[in-house]
Order: sequence, then C-alpha cells, then structure tokens
Amino acid sequence: MERDAMRVLVEIGVPEPGAVDATAVAALLPYGEARVEVRRGGLAVPRPGGGVPTVIANAALSVALEGV
Repeated sequence: MERDAMRVLVEIGVPEPGAVDATAVAALLPYGEARVEVRRGGLAVPRPGGGVPTVIANAALSVALEGV
C-alpha cells in the first residue's frame, strides 16, 4: 500500500472559521489526499481584565486507506 493512497479528512472547530486557512492546513500533511473542513466550534476564553481571548481549537483526523 502506497502512502499517497491515504485519504485524510481533517475537521476543525474554531470560534471564527474564516480565520483558518484550510489550504495551508492541508499542505502540512505529508502523505495522501487531504480534505479540510472548518466549522464553528472550539472556545474563546475571555482573559481577566479584557484583551484578546485565548482561542482553543478542536481537531479530528480520519484516515482511510484504499480498500479498507
């Protein structure tokens, strides 16, 4: 089985989906055919006293091989 036969689905949840460059995320995967889906989710945790919140993203990867 060749590594390039892998199909990789990356699902990312963040408070501001438009801020994620799905093409750049897909380019980070070294093998296979990547598909990246970004949707609203994750957390934006306010900081005491204001300022930029701490952003927490959730990500899940599903990997499939041809014939599996």
